[in-house]
Amino acid sequence: METMSEDTLCAFLARIVRRRLRQWLREETIGELSDAWLDPRQQLRRMGVPGQQRYGQEVILRPLIARTFWASSHYTLRSEPLAIEGSALLVGAPHTSNWDFVFMLAICWRHGFAPLWLGKHTLFKKPFGPIMRALGGIPVNRAHPGRLVQDVVSHMRTGKHFLVVTPEGTRARRKIWKSGFYRIATDAGLPVVLAYVDSATHTAGLGPTISLTGNVIADMDVVRAFYADKRGIRPDLFTPPMLREESRPAIG
Repeated sequence: METMSEDTLCAFLARIVRRRLRQWLREETIGELSDAWLDPRQQLRRMGVPGQQRYGQEVILRPLIARTFWASSHYTLRSEPLAIEGSALLVGAPHTSNWDFVFMLAICWRHGFAPLWLGKHTLFKKPFGPIMRALGGIPVNRAHPGRLVQDVVSHMRTGKHFLVVTPEGTRARRKIWKSGFYRIATDAGLPVVLAYVDSATHTAGLGPTISLTGNVIADMDVVRAFYADKRGIRPDLFTPPMLREESRPAIG
């Protein structure tokens, strides 16, 4: 058997990597319609959300990128044990920088799962639409949200999926968090994993997993206790964990 030269072997490996990248970024594999954000329910069906995690597990590229990121980052990955049988909702906070998105992907990929996340539909226009979908994005047209939340909840109830939500909603400082994450987790009966980026200790990762009780104040007290000592990349922009519903009767 003829032995491959070093140049031939490198060229062979390069072809494999290019083929994997084309498959990963190919629009018809992840989301067949570039304008599918016009109908969020059709987008969910065509993406085949239950297959997203399976696809991520089969591709070597994501774990490799994550390992490379943490090996070269000034931040250290520090997570608590994740003992979840089914799906979960991940709260990403503090959300004060564009780097938060990169950190959340690196955290999820390093732990071996492909996250789902909701984004403004304008992020999914060409030429970035296929890439955003490949990264787990689900476009949302806020002017016509339709039944998107209900459809996401129904998909989360089957299989094992991780939906990443940033309750602050924006990198700018706000008065309160948005309560969508609480409603989704409650309606779908999902555990909530508190993920974080802490510039004070230069660490990031997955924190505790909590089960919501419907007592908003008590549940948010747990959330506040965890994030009390966490500092975002831009600490002055962090919105303290507080929901409008805390002044209303408990959900349930």
